[in-house]
Amino acid sequence: MAVSPVEAVPARDVEGVIDVLTAAFDGYEAMTYMLGPEGTPEDLRALVGYFVRSRSSVGSPIFGVRDSDVRLIGAAITDPPHPPVRSETVDITATLGADVVDRMHRFGHAVAPLEPHQPHHYVGMIGVDAAHRGRGVARAILDTVQERASTHPDSIGVVLTTERPANVRVYESMGFVVLGEVTTDDGLLRSWTLLREN
Repeated sequence: MAVSPVEAVPARDVEGVIDVLTAAFDGYEAMTYMLGPEGTPEDLRALVGYFVRSRSSVGSPIFGVRDSDVRLIGAAITDPPHPPVRSETVDITATLGADVVDRMHRFGHAVAPLEPHQPHHYVGMIGVDAAHRGRGVARAILDTVQERASTHPDSIGVVLTTERPANVRVYESMGFVVLGEVTTDDGLLRSWTLLREN
């Protein structure tokens, strides 16, 4: 099945982005950690929706690829250098509870010191529909983000994190370099931060 070139996804298609990323992150270590053992599929969609909408609401770039039926089959949410302050469009504490928010903060505090101090483009989430994996969709999206980074006067490159060792090798094959590895202060989640320089 043919796929489209990477595009900047308009705000009207945010639900399609949430669909792709919710499916891609089902069972993913970071989401399982944040949601805890009681997390449901509805909780996962609410958490992914929070991450997507908080970026969409301030115009942070969201990239996607569509199939021949014009359905999104790959998507990434990103932050540019000097991202705008995100307005809280969803009260995530009321939706998912204080424990989830606490684990979100634990994760954020753990990985933050590994990010470069220089301005960069950050990929918050990237996912591809299961039927289209292995066809270069994620690579095409990351290359598009890299193109943005390389033409930005401040950005040193593209940064992302992963909580899966196999993903580290995949990203390294795309030119990313590991900046560091960290474990959350409760010892429950390990994460790697990677950079692909311009």
